[in-house]
Amino acid sequence: MKNTELYTFLQFTGNWFIDAGILGFVNLMEEVYGWDLEELQERIKENEDIVYYGYFPIAYVHYNNYSYLENEKRLFYWLKTKDLKFPEFKNALEREEIFSKVWKFIEKHYKNKDKIKLSFSGKFVIFTNFLFFQPKWKVDQQREAFREILELKNFSEETLIYVDKTINKFLPSKGEFQNLLYGKSFITVFDLKKVIKLPLVFLLTFPLGFEKLGKENFCFYAPELKFSYKVNKKLKILEELSNKEKKSSSKRRILTFLWREVIDALVETKSLWTLENMYIIEYQMGQNQNLLKAEYIGIPKLQASVLIDDKIRDALNCHIQLGKGAREAQIWLIEKFIKGEGLYEKILKHTNYALKQNKNPGFKASLYALAIDAKIKENAENSSKALFSNDFFRGYKFLVDEIKETYLLLASRANLISQLFENEEEKSKLVYPLFSALKKKNRISFVNTLLKKFTELSKKENLSPLIKFIFENIISNDVSWENYALALIIGILTSRGGENGGEIHEE
Repeated sequence: MKNTELYTFLQFTGNWFIDAGILGFVNLMEEVYGWDLEELQERIKENEDIVYYGYFPIAYVHYNNYSYLENEKRLFYWLKTKDLKFPEFKNALEREEIFSKVWKFIEKHYKNKDKIKLSFSGKFVIFTNFLFFQPKWKVDQQREAFREILELKNFSEETLIYVDKTINKFLPSKGEFQNLLYGKSFITVFDLKKVIKLPLVFLLTFPLGFEKLGKENFCFYAPELKFSYKVNKKLKILEELSNKEKKSSSKRRILTFLWREVIDALVETKSLWTLENMYIIEYQMGQNQNLLKAEYIGIPKLQASVLIDDKIRDALNCHIQLGKGAREAQIWLIEKFIKGEGLYEKILKHTNYALKQNKNPGFKASLYALAIDAKIKENAENSSKALFSNDFFRGYKFLVDEIKETYLLLASRANLISQLFENEEEKSKLVYPLFSALKKKNRISFVNTLLKKFTELSKKENLSPLIKFIFENIISNDVSWENYALALIIGILTSRGGENGGEIHEE
């Protein structure tokens, strides 16, 4: 394992519930002091002891007392007005001096009679039976518990040594472990110390890694801190919007919102490798804290590699109409692609809807979707390119290039066929039998209908490229001919000069 003493910056460990605590720690420091992840990392780099032994205890107590801050930076500036300044400490022995100074500050401002005011309500309800949250604990006991959590003294409390349901509700209680270490937890703080410094700090901030959306609490988790931080910040914005608009955050709305933010974070952080290992963790707070679901939402290598391209991602980042009235009448193309659903059937339904409503189908989005679907089908058949091998991720660019080339071909031929017709009536007479043949997967009928029409239009220019397209991509293609055929139908339906009708250029 990594020797975390050598690492100053916060980073995820690969253990999701410790990592959720790290995320909670970041959220705590941002909520109380207004430091985003970047600034927090800088402060840790400058002097991590002041962050952990100084600012953290104050932030934890303050957040527990004032969970909602009208001005998220107010405490930091208030601290400065109170002249709480930390000198430059040079060695670990002076950590005690930092904490001693901080504890005097806490006693002065947060002491209520003979104890520090700490409540296990709200997000802190998870700690009902934990140390300094207990009503009978006095200020001296609370101070010593904090010292143990910060490892300023040896552990004396079994509550801290054995990590079980008292600290993390996702684990059984000590009594529920069968024949393990005489009934005690098989996870100890010493095990966690091999993974990360000050593990109890992050177990204490674990519930702060979740955002309440609707009735449950959610945490987006990917194995990279910056990536997870950015997406979870957007989830918090969704929570705030839902509260402001007094709308419930349905699971479907959360996931739709989440995919959008994952893609944005992907573009911003370029953390392509994280996309295969993403989860949304659903957690129930209250008297019965339960892990409701840890849902895998990872994006496979194939989809991730395609979506990293700006042009393809922008083309799919739209909603298309499949019908009217039904719940699934409108779909977000990029979400369907992420989930590995075939795009051809979606574009077929969209084109059918446009045909019935006498509307233009979405030109660019539809043709890009057909190009992606076609190249995936074709490359899956061609094992020599090893699309799904272990080496694929390094060599994915060939697929992206093929998709973009295929899109240009489809767009060019769709525009050419659109220009053959003088009026909408002429288009309609052709498009209905073509669409009927395509829905029935009758390739012979589709080709014969089209070539017969071309014979009637033999004096028209640009027929040669279309005929070549039909022979190469429909007649001679047993794998994805429907994709190329549907592109021609979309071209016929698209009014000349209409929405995206002539947009075939790639910058």
